[in-house]
Amino acid sequence: MRNGLLHRDIKPQNIMLRSGNLQAVLIDFGIARDFTPNLTKTHTQILSDGFAPIEQYDKRAKRGAYSDVYASSATLYAILTGEAPTMSPVRAIGTQLVEPKEINSSISERVNQAIIKGMEIKAGDRPQSIQEWLSLLNLQNTNVNLPTVTIVNSQEIEKAIHAFYAHVDYNSSNAGLLIHHREHRKDPTLHYHITISDTHCFNFGGNGFAVFPIPRKAKRAVHVKLLDRKDVLDRCLIAYQLFQDWDYGILGWNCEHFARLVTSGEAISYQVKESPLAFFNNNGYNPRAKEMMDKAYRNAKF
Repeated sequence: MRNGLLHRDIKPQNIMLRSGNLQAVLIDFGIARDFTPNLTKTHTQILSDGFAPIEQYDKRAKRGAYSDVYASSATLYAILTGEAPTMSPVRAIGTQLVEPKEINSSISERVNQAIIKGMEIKAGDRPQSIQEWLSLLNLQNTNVNLPTVTIVNSQEIEKAIHAFYAHVDYNSSNAGLLIHHREHRKDPTLHYHITISDTHCFNFGGNGFAVFPIPRKAKRAVHVKLLDRKDVLDRCLIAYQLFQDWDYGILGWNCEHFARLVTSGEAISYQVKESPLAFFNNNGYNPRAKEMMDKAYRNAKF
């Protein structure tokens, strides 16, 4: 950021070298905007996964020079390692960032630490200006072997996370609730979901994870002690990351296990518990899922 302007989309594709020398030039100011310190605005949600800081996934979150510091650090990470950094929402729910020096051993410890510091999840932990970040780099005598940069992202992870952040509303009193519905009048199974706003919900089912409009006939589950709304919404993506490869089964790991674990902290399906085959499935409980979730939530960075 310079002269009160945030770029908001710094990435390798937006950096070019001038013909005849090695001067790098930042291009594409299409989503740049004026910036007033300490002022919360509604921001256009245009970003590049792997290079955007966590605050750019929230339309109401404050931005600052520290936002461009994150993107600049992530860009340097990609240039020096040849790999795109792990997306910030995925890192925020517990996935560790591989240090650049572990990928490219020719990176100095000073540069390695400057990149890591610039990519802190919490904005307040990063350098607060580009000038402050550049002072950490001290690049005058740096000699690093540069690999070819190939940017690869998981489309399925992108789809789920983008859909979640597009619809989640932490201020909605209707978010963070446990609801259920039947597909039709004779459906013997209750399908469980987690509300993330006034209009949308999130869950895991036979077709994988999805964000979708709240079913018209959905009802709120009763006799359940819910966690705080923010905790529930934060736990949605943690659970997604943990259980995206788990197989779905009506009498095994199902949408009720998932939704109750996220909203109440208990990995139980009462439909399984009350079935004649409950003894095959730990009476409806899944202690392994609860243990994984509790550990991941304790280690998550928000």
